[in-house]
Amino acid sequence: MWSRRVSAAVGVECALLLVFALGWWLSGPSAAGAGIAVLIVLAGLAMGIQSAVARRLAVPGVSTTFVTGTITALLTELTAVSGATGDRRRMAAAIGALVAGAVVGGLAQAYARPAAAFVPVVVLVAAVLAVRGFRGAT
Repeated sequence: MWSRRVSAAVGVECALLLVFALGWWLSGPSAAGAGIAVLIVLAGLAMGIQSAVARRLAVPGVSTTFVTGTITALLTELTAVSGATGDRRRMAAAIGALVAGAVVGGLAQAYARPAAAFVPVVVLVAAVLAVRGFRGAT
């Protein structure tokens, strides 16, 4: 369930990703030494928070940190005699989102490299707005 703690964690994640993106933008492809180390730490902290939030939300079969776990869960459900169709759809949607994210990230890296690091920030903000809209509609 989405709680105030989850909101706070996502806010911290968004702030870390924004600082990372600004650092990426400012350093460009020449980041090295301590600068690259700081960027790696920022990205790692953001990914850790994302994993903690995903575990807290406890969405069955969906992992944010490894694609193979979600694919394995989906294929296990597809080969099971019974299973909730909603679970299958959610896992398939998660895999589709991961593939779409990889494509968008790759295109951004290839054609708009300085701005590529802002893609995760935009996606995170869009997800939070979608959750807020969904929660407001129910």
